[in-house]
Amino acid sequence: STPLYSSAASDVYKRQMASTVNTEELITVKERDAVQQLALRQNALIHQILTGAPSHNSEQSGVAVYRANLIASAGRALSQSYPVASAMLSEKTMHKLAARLLQFYPMTAGDWATWGAELARYLSETSLIEAHPYLSDIARVEWEIHSRSRLRAQSFDALSLKCLNEDLTKVHLSLSPSVALIKSEFHCGAIWHSHRWRDGAIHFDKALFEELLNNTPSTGHWLIQSQAEPFVQSIGRHEFNWIKAIK
Repeated sequence: STPLYSSAASDVYKRQMASTVNTEELITVKERDAVQQLALRQNALIHQILTGAPSHNSEQSGVAVYRANLIASAGRALSQSYPVASAMLSEKTMHKLAARLLQFYPMTAGDWATWGAELARYLSETSLIEAHPYLSDIARVEWEIHSRSRLRAQSFDALSLKCLNEDLTKVHLSLSPSVALIKSEFHCGAIWHSHRWRDGAIHFDKALFEELLNNTPSTGHWLIQSQAEPFVQSIGRHEFNWIKAIK
């Protein structure tokens, strides 16, 4: 029988098919490289916006706009998380703090309410602490109140008291996640409680501050409760250590 096509024709066909396959693979590689290059440019842009890193002159103005909006959002976030510290400082100062904090601790979670935990540590390293030595500790108090108020509330389980009639070696206490402890030589309670919301803003109540300062001595050990009605209360060293041991 006579073959439908010659061996030479078969070889040509195979080369054509191979060429077609290679062309399709080449296009896929080009598309993939284009996507990767786009991702790299986007990541570089995000890095410039978040950190303030230098960019090309042609991109500088656009990056500056995004950067300004980012810092403005960061400043508002800090003011909401740290209302008392914000009231002690000017809006301009909080704006500068937000810009500096973004450089060292960029916002990565996508939720401004979770950003800014490092403010107290950063404040302790700035010259602001010379004029306001208590500012860092107040920031610590405010972050505990802010962050713990976002946690799920844990109500008291009265029925659990029945466990006291059982083997006490198997019983343990569990504190509400809304409770926090800090040590501070400053009267954090008087400072925090004397800053009150009024007419949509935080105002310092000097009379209340002096009353709290005189009538509630500081032990240097502070209990913070962030759920329901937040408060900051001075407690004894032994009580502090006992609660700390439970936590």
